[in-house]
Amino acid sequence: MHSLPVFLRLTDRPVILLGESDAAHAKRRLLKRAGAIILGESGTAALAIVAIEDGEDAKAIRQRLEALLPTRLGKLAEALHAARPTIRARFPDASDRRHAIDAALEPGAMLDPLADTADDAVARWLDRVAAKTLPRLIEIRLRSPDPDQLTLAEARWLAQADTVVHDPGVPPAIVDRARADAMRLPPPLPDPPRAGLTIFIRDAVIP
Repeated sequence: MHSLPVFLRLTDRPVILLGESDAAHAKRRLLKRAGAIILGESGTAALAIVAIEDGEDAKAIRQRLEALLPTRLGKLAEALHAARPTIRARFPDASDRRHAIDAALEPGAMLDPLADTADDAVARWLDRVAAKTLPRLIEIRLRSPDPDQLTLAEARWLAQADTVVHDPGVPPAIVDRARADAMRLPPPLPDPPRAGLTIFIRDAVIP
């Protein structure tokens, strides 16, 4: 297996991070940015990231983690890699492609990496998926300028957004909760609507 094309939504999900190197600190910032709950070695999570500079210690931990992962995970990765031309043809737009793969890899979905998926799961998934992600619009009307006051649903929507339209008075700390590569736009809403998920953030009401 040469690569593992896994897309995961990490908002409020536990992730084990091992290491204290500069690389580990950078990964910690990325995980926090994605909304993950970062745990140490003794935690329980479906994802673990090792960023230890000592090659032998990293090797030992990697071997332990590989023993915990299902062997079919490699077959799923290889099938997705082999299907890249078909996936790109089915979803020419990168946003549509990301949404489709994200949904397929969700827990309980057709390509759940930790489920007992069949050898033809990728082919069957491609037969079922729609070729276009329809535009969706969700409005978030802020109750506070504090980003920690966002609901779990609001934080999840921002993490999934393709486009963020926000009033000028919306605090940057809240706009920064959106996916890093989401397009930021001022009002009004784009016409025609953009493909994928658009989040419209209205001004916080500050007493």
